[in-house]
Formats: sequence, C-alpha cells, structure tokens
Amino acid sequence: IVGNPNQKIFAIIIPTHAGGVLTPPWVTKFNFNTNGTTNTNDLVNAKLFYTGSSPYFSTNNQLGNTYPNPNGLFEIGGFSQYQINNNLTYFWLAYDISPNATVGNFVDGNCYRIDRETCCPSLIPDTTLGTARCIISDTGIEGTFTIGVGEDYENLEQAFNYLKANILVGQVTLELTDNYNPNNEVYPIVIPKVTNASETNSITIKSTKQDELIFQHNVWSIIHFNDAQYVILDGYNQILGENKIKIINTSTTGSAVYFSDGSSFNIVKNCELQASDTSADGAVIKFDQLPNTLSLQGNQVLNSVITKNEIGNVTNGILFIRELPDQSYESSNISNVIKNCTIIDFTFRGISLENTLNSFHIIGNNIFQSFESTSPIVE
Repeated sequence: IVGNPNQKIFAIIIPTHAGGVLTPPWVTKFNFNTNGTTNTNDLVNAKLFYTGSSPYFSTNNQLGNTYPNPNGLFEIGGFSQYQINNNLTYFWLAYDISPNATVGNFVDGNCYRIDRETCCPSLIPDTTLGTARCIISDTGIEGTFTIGVGEDYENLEQAFNYLKANILVGQVTLELTDNYNPNNEVYPIVIPKVTNASETNSITIKSTKQDELIFQHNVWSIIHFNDAQYVILDGYNQILGENKIKIINTSTTGSAVYFSDGSSFNIVKNCELQASDTSADGAVIKFDQLPNTLSLQGNQVLNSVITKNEIGNVTNGILFIRELPDQSYESSNISNVIKNCTIIDFTFRGISLENTLNSFHIIGNNIFQSFESTSPIVE
C-alpha cells in the first residue's frame, strides 16, 4: 500500500535436519538485493523480522537495523542468538513504501546468502522458486460493510471474495442486516485467509437483525474456517442486548463449525451451536489438523452453548484431533482456548483432545448432561 510501513515481501523459511543437533546454528546476517522492483525510489526502508516457528507475519521482533533506501545489493545483520529451531524457522523481508510510490509498480527482492556462526557454512537459497511479485496498491480495505439483499454484498461468500481480492489496512466489520437471508449462502460457508489480517486488522461478523439469526443446513459443516486468521464470529446483538446467532447442522455426519488448514487466532463467541454427528469423530465444533498441514493456533470459543439438536445425539461437544503423521507435537494445535461455555448433552466427551496436543486453556466451562445416557462410556 502506498505510504504504508512494514509491507511484507516474502518469507525465508529455514528447516533443519530431523532430530535436532547439540548446538543449533545461529543466523548472523542476511544478504539481499532488490531484483524485480520496478523503481527502487518506491522503497523507503528495508527491514527484517523474525517469527520463530510461527508461519504468520508479525512486526513484533525486528532483527538488525532498518536499511534505508535499498537499491541493488544490501545486507541486514549485526545480530546473534537467533537460533534455527528443530522445525521450520521463519524470517521475513518487509519494505516501507514511499507515499509517492507509483500505483501498479512491482516491489520485489531476493535473498542470495544467509550467514551463520562458524559452526556452519553460509546458506545459498534456491532463487529459482516462483516469479510472483508484489504490486503497489493505492488503498486497502477497512470499515463496515453490510450483508443482505440490496446491501453492499448479498452473502458472506461475496464479501469474502472482495476481501480476498484486496488487502486489509484496518479492522473490517461485516454486518448481517434485516435484509440478510442465510438461505442465500452456499454451504458450507467458507471463511478463507485474507491478506494482511492481523490482531489490529481483524474481521468481525455480527448480526444487526431484529430477529434471531439461524444458520441451518444438512451438510458436512455449516461454517468452515479454512486457513482463516483473525476472524471473529460474534453472536451478541448490541441492539437487542442478547446472543442471537444459532448455527445448526441437521446432518448426522456433520459439524456446526469446522476448523482446518492452519486456521489460527479466530474467535467464535456468544453463539449457540448444535449438531447431531454420531460418528466416532463427530462433534459440534471440530478442530481437525490434517497430516502435514499448518497447525491450528490461538483459536478461541467463548461464552457459547454447544449441544445436540432435535434430530438426535452428538458424539462430542468440541473435538481437537491431530491426524498423524504430522509435524512435531510442539507445533501442533497451540494455545487454543475454550472459556465460559456451556457444553451439554453429548454421548462421549464434552471436550475431546486427541493425539498429543499442546498448551490448551480450558477455563470456566459448564459441562453436563440433561438426560440419562445409555452409552457405556461418557466423560
């Protein structure tokens, strides 16, 4: 975006040999050039950031000094102790874009050498991978958009298609108005990844309808978080002062909400969720880390009712499952939160954590049955 700082250009992802080493190597300097940039006058500064094993860009940890007015070869170093971990380690090149940059110009770069401590030779990256370049844009997306017939967008699919085609520069709110009809959605409703979503550039979905909003269908999932980040589904209606969103799946093999493929830092709160999935891995809310996909990190389910529906019973209230083979346990499903929820009427477990997961926070929930169970095992 013209005039914006910290616009990420690419990630540098360094793996190490499986099993670790006694003394992991340290990175001391990165050598770059501005290859692929249309006009280097568009670049005010170059910066290097570090996110450890997290695959999500962040400006919380800058390495070395800011390099002003990069043009051709440049290097960023002068740091130490940044260890290459036993799994993937992520470093990021970012530019500050000039307020006088030309819209439509390309900005790009190349990492041609990575210097390490004397224990190891320099790394020479493979520079033949891909030719995509970043395009300078004149504006980004922020603000409130209304969803419904005759509104900004008729359904959530149209709204997210618009967000995906642009870049976020601030918070976005998608308001489901009185003109919104959930029957106009394509199910499952897919919540995708949106460029530049972050804690400060979050996307909130909420209802301003006068009546209760019910998403109901017979499908494998009603709402699918698919590599989504920083999306908040909030069922609290400020106009009515009540929780007014229900998500109901009437399929006996489907969830109300399904998280997969690296979906992280999302929040579902103030909703009632119902399902009747009686399969062994059935659940009202299912977090499914498929083999060799990014882990599901930092998601939260807050202040919600999770239960079976009138169609029949459900196996689990909430299920987190890691389907092996996969990456190491340390990077699998980290720091997800279930807090202040009512989880009621399940035939196996209220909350089920399967296959070695990490750092869960389960706080202040009510988990109970309202009927006598006929199952031989209920936990």
